[in-house]
Amino acid sequence: MGKHKSRRGEGSSRMPSRDKEPIAPNDRPTFSVYRRPKSMKELCRTTICKDDKGYYALHMTDLPPRDSGSTM
Repeated sequence: MGKHKSRRGEGSSRMPSRDKEPIAPNDRPTFSVYRRPKSMKELCRTTICKDDKGYYALHMTDLPPRDSGSTM
């Protein structure tokens, strides 16, 4: 069975509806965005308070230095 193709007047879920007004930037809901640290400098400055959860080192290891000539 083939896929249903919408006809010209039906519209598509990808296309915005013509009878609806676009949402203005001020009308959009605001969400708090988690920002992941991007550098070791930012990671090392992370402070942990007494009641923080989820910031535990489960396992630490010393990896041998990588050979720059080896392939992955």
